[in-house]
Amino acid sequence: ADDFHSSHLKFINEGLHEFNAKVRALGGHLVTRKGTLPAAFESLNIAFPTETVTDGDAAQTNPSSSASSSSSSSSPPPSSSSPSLPYRLRAIYTHEETANRLARDRTERVVKWAARKGVTIHWYNQTGVTKNLKTRDGWAKLWAKEMNRAILPPPRDLCSCVNLTSDGLLWEEELEIVRDRKPEAMAGGESQ
Repeated sequence: ADDFHSSHLKFINEGLHEFNAKVRALGGHLVTRKGTLPAAFESLNIAFPTETVTDGDAAQTNPSSSASSSSSSSSPPPSSSSPSLPYRLRAIYTHEETANRLARDRTERVVKWAARKGVTIHWYNQTGVTKNLKTRDGWAKLWAKEMNRAILPPPRDLCSCVNLTSDGLLWEEELEIVRDRKPEAMAGGESQ
């Protein structure tokens, strides 16, 4: 995208590096996939063992947001009221994103893919922005309510139940962007 700079990639990679260290300390491992969405999710979907559930198990809790985050393999138990759908990846856990048209188009593709595959999308607000309001009246109260929610505690341990290989981090050369470091650019990760 025209608005993506190498300093953005540096920030992302620093954050992922720190996140991976925290995940490993809890017994897990971070799996990354290189590519476009939803194709990268499909590569994860193929890597998971096949199971069968009913289409009543597929849900999305907020189709207006972005699906740009990580995956998980947990879902509600199957119901016997609907025809079965084969799928592997069970759920996507992601933050809501306030983004440009390119990101909104990507979100629409992911939402459609997830619906076809029976994958549940769980959206988490991280900014207090309430999407698709009919009016801005009362927006500040909604923002304050979201910002004052209790922060979820981190897990005490993780289980890497599925042995997936990671594609690693992306680099400027792969994205065909010029490495141009901004000395004033913010560092990625929580420790910064």
